[in-house]
Amino acid sequence: MDISTSFGFSWRHLGREGTQESVGWTSQPTLSWVGLGWVRLGWVSLRPLLDTSVLPPPVTYPDTPQCVNVTVVSNSRCQEVYGSKVTENMLCAGVAAGGKDSCQGDSGGPLICNGVLQGIVSWGDHPCGQAGKPGVYSLVFNYLDWIQETMAEN
Repeated sequence: MDISTSFGFSWRHLGREGTQESVGWTSQPTLSWVGLGWVRLGWVSLRPLLDTSVLPPPVTYPDTPQCVNVTVVSNSRCQEVYGSKVTENMLCAGVAAGGKDSCQGDSGGPLICNGVLQGIVSWGDHPCGQAGKPGVYSLVFNYLDWIQETMAEN
């Protein structure tokens, strides 16, 4: 597997143990993703979903993490939107009507299904939250060997 162009996350070693409640690791991919409701959690900026190419509005962040329920779309549908940038190491999810999505500040955050980490926020269109333009996530299952090796080394 060539991970040089589609690797959407990295390992960060903390100096001490965290107190976060655990989320399960996926031991196998969720095979029937398309149409499932998943949860996206993050600290997305609370600015309006506008084209900020002229003057960006002030950025504010919430005091608590924000959750959004998203639906997975097929990779073939996602490739219709984004072309060959979408690889087999990615999955796409969003809200069909738009208005909710991962956004600036969310990269590296979790995409969870049934309490199990399945994806990591990677990228999406700008401005975020557009109808028909889902967010793109790194598919955790495809990197389990790397994750386990890295954890064992550290």
